[in-house]
Amino acid sequence: MSEVTNKDLYEELGKLRHELDTADRDIESKVSLLETKVDRTYVKLIEFEPVRKIVYGLVGAVLLSVIAALLGLVIRSSQ
Repeated sequence: MSEVTNKDLYEELGKLRHELDTADRDIESKVSLLETKVDRTYVKLIEFEPVRKIVYGLVGAVLLSVIAALLGLVIRSSQ
């Protein structure tokens, strides 16, 4: 059985620190890349709000006109 010295432990610790630093830098670069992709791909809520209001307004107007047309048909057919 070989004896483990302080020097061996110190060297192994150095290797582990280097591996952790490399992994940490790799993770940071991947997170940065992901943030960039998300910023380019998805619309922020502030930018989407006016579009949502316009679309909801148009859908509401269409539904209101359909309901009014149906009511008009019902009232005319009952007379």
